Amino acid sequence: MALCWVVDPGAADVGKTCLVDRYLHGRFDGTSRPTVGAAFGAKTVHRNSTVITVGIWDTAGQERFESISKLYYRGAKAALVCFDLTNKASFSKVRFWVDELKAYAPECLIFLVGTKADLVEAGVPREVTEAELTKVCQEAGAVSVKNTSSKSGANIAELFDEVVNEVTDRFQGRGGGPQTRAPSRLPATLW
Repeated sequence: MALCWVVDPGAADVGKTCLVDRYLHGRFDGTSRPTVGAAFGAKTVHRNSTVITVGIWDTAGQERFESISKLYYRGAKAALVCFDLTNKASFSKVRFWVDELKAYAPECLIFLVGTKADLVEAGVPREVTEAELTKVCQEAGAVSVKNTSSKSGANIAELFDEVVNEVTDRFQGRGGGPQTRAPSRLPATLW
């Protein structure tokens, strides 16, 4: 069995917890409470003949937790930098999170994730353009950009499939992942 560690930094209220909940449990709860510190979840997937546990650290987006979020970056092979497609202010924080990841987890693969695509489809004005996404994706050296909806489930499975495939392809045989054991910094109670 191999492990694929993922973190999901982003501003508060962009839907990081809903994204993780949709992926792990196939459900949507529009009333979820803000994450305090970080929460952990895992899911087992199969890629070819390999069983991979995707471990996800759902980090808090509030500014008061920014200093501790970086503790969860070490050992992460992928990061889902989340922003709300209908909130330009959340998108303006993307560069901050990318810079943090590059400083604390330089080999981490970065995926930009636009959330709340269902609101755009329902007529809420989109505040982040595709041109802006493309530009920031290139500047960040991100693997890709995905617009998602935790409410409808749009692009959630595809996003995580791409993450697992990229991590496996890029790190396999380099001693960097997917890992075969949990990083030592994690609390033993999670394992």
